[in-house]
Amino acid sequence: MKQLDIRLTDGDFKNPLNRPLGNAADVFSVFGSIKDRASETLLVVYLLADLTGIYDVHSTGCASMATLSTQDLFGRAYALRARYMILIHNHPKGDPTPSNEDRRTLAMLEEYAAPMEALDLLDFIIVGDDHYWSAFDEAGGGDYAAGAVGSLA
Repeated sequence: MKQLDIRLTDGDFKNPLNRPLGNAADVFSVFGSIKDRASETLLVVYLLADLTGIYDVHSTGCASMATLSTQDLFGRAYALRARYMILIHNHPKGDPTPSNEDRRTLAMLEEYAAPMEALDLLDFIIVGDDHYWSAFDEAGGGDYAAGAVGSLA
C-alpha cells in the first residue's frame, strides 16, 4: 500500500521522521513549527498521483486570518497535476479548534473540489500550541493510504 511521501528539499520545513508521512500526526511533525508565527500562515501540500509532494506558502495574513484564493489554490494544483491537497494553517493564539470561519472555508473548499474528479482535498489541519486539529481525523482518521482517500464530508 502506498503512503504519503512528502519530500522536502528546500525551505523552512524538514521531515524529522526519516520515513514517508502517512497521517495528520506525521504532517504535524513536519509543519507544526508554523505555530510560532505571529501571523496566520496557510501552507498547501500538493501531492502527485504517486503520492510524492511539494509545499507552498499560499498566504500570510494577520493575527486572526489568512487569505485564501481558490483560483490560485486550485490553479496551482492543476498546473502541478496534483492528485491531492493538504491545507495547513496556524492559529497564533495557540488553540487549534476550528473557528466558524475555518468550518465555512472547509465546506467551501469541499464544495469547490467535489466536481473535480482528478483532485481531492485530503486534509485541512489547524496547528496550535503543541497540538493540532485535523478534518481528516475528525471524519474518521487513520492513515492517508491510497485506498482511504476521499471526501472529508
